[in-house]
Amino acid sequence: MKTSQNIPPTVKVFYFDLNKIDSITNGQLENKLSLKQQIEISTFKNPKIRLQKTLSKLCLNWLIKQQGLPFDYIDNLSYSPLGKPYFPNVSFGFNFSHSNRLMSFAYSDTLSDIGVDVQEIVSIKKMEKLLPKLCQSEQDFLSNHPNKPLGFTQKTLGMVLSFTMDVFSVMFISFFFVKDSELFTKMIKSIVPDSKESKAERALDSIEHLLVRYFFGLLLQVLVMFVLYLIILKVFSIQDSVVIALICALLNIIPYIGPLIGMFVFTFLASSSLFSSGIPMNDAFVQKIIYLVVGYLIAQLIDNFVNQPIIYSKSVKSHPLEIFIVILCFGVLFGFVGILVAVPAYTAIKVIAKEFLWEFKLVKSITKDL
Repeated sequence: MKTSQNIPPTVKVFYFDLNKIDSITNGQLENKLSLKQQIEISTFKNPKIRLQKTLSKLCLNWLIKQQGLPFDYIDNLSYSPLGKPYFPNVSFGFNFSHSNRLMSFAYSDTLSDIGVDVQEIVSIKKMEKLLPKLCQSEQDFLSNHPNKPLGFTQKTLGMVLSFTMDVFSVMFISFFFVKDSELFTKMIKSIVPDSKESKAERALDSIEHLLVRYFFGLLLQVLVMFVLYLIILKVFSIQDSVVIALICALLNIIPYIGPLIGMFVFTFLASSSLFSSGIPMNDAFVQKIIYLVVGYLIAQLIDNFVNQPIIYSKSVKSHPLEIFIVILCFGVLFGFVGILVAVPAYTAIKVIAKEFLWEFKLVKSITKDL
C-alpha cells in the first residue's frame, strides 16, 4: 500500500494490488473486521469481490478512527441513487474505485464529494508520475496493459484493410475485363512480336477454354456441396438451413482454408438455431452438434475425393498435389488474393509455357496433358 501525494492537495489516495494482498494475507483479512461485518462479507462468493469488500470495510474503519468517531458510526453509512457510499452530515468524504487487480481508496478531511478513480490514476497522461511510486511488477502491468488492446486493434484493423483492398482489387480488375472482353487480348497482342502472334492467340484460346471449364466445375462443386449441406441440416431440422448451406458452399470454394472456416460457420449457426428453437444445452444438444460436425466432415470427404479430382484433372488438367503446391506458393507470395487466383493463374502459365517454352523438359512434363 502506498500513498500518492500528487493528486489534489487536500485528497489522499491509497492504492492496493489485490493479487499481492491476497497472497500475503492468505484470506485472513476478514478476521480484522467486526462479527457483523464478517457476516456481511460472507454473502459475497466471488473471491475478488469479497477481497474488495473486505478492504473497503477496513478502510472505512480506519477513516472513522482517524476522524475521532465511535466505531459503530459505520452503521450510518448511506448510498446515493447511483450506489456511491457516503456518510451524511460530515465534512469529510471518501471514494472507492477498482480496475482489474488495482483498487483505490481516496479520502479528504475537507471535501465531502470526491471522485478519484483507478482509471484516472493509471491513465497514460499520469502514468509517468505514478510509475516511480510502484513496485516493479505493478510498473510492468501498467506499462503493458494499455498496449495490449492497442496492438490487437492495430493488427485487426490491418487485416481488415488488407482483405478489403484485396477484394476491391479483384473486383476492380474483373469489372474492366468483363466490360471489354477483348481488352486482355489487345493488351497481349500489343506486347507480343508479330512472329509470335499466332502462338499468343492459340494460348489465349486455350486459356479461355480451360478457365471456362474450371469455373463451370466450381459452380458444379458449389451446387453439390449446397445440396449435401442442406440434406444434413434438414435431417436435424435446423432453421434457415438454406442460408447456412449456401454460405458454407460458397466458403468451400476457397482452397483449403475455406472448408475450415465453413466448418466453424456451419457449427456455430446450427448451434444457434438449435438453441433459439428452445432445445436445452444438455447431452442431447451436444450429441446433435457432434452428428452435424460428422455430417459436415463426410461432405468434405466427398468433396475431396470426388468433386475436386474431377474439377482439377478434367477441367484444368492438373494433379491435385500439383494444385496444392501451387496454392501454397501463391498464398505465401500474394496472400489471400494469391490463394483465390492460384489455379486460374497457374493454368494460364502452363498454357503460355507450352506455346512458348515447349523445348524445355520441365515444361513438357507438366503440360503433356494440355
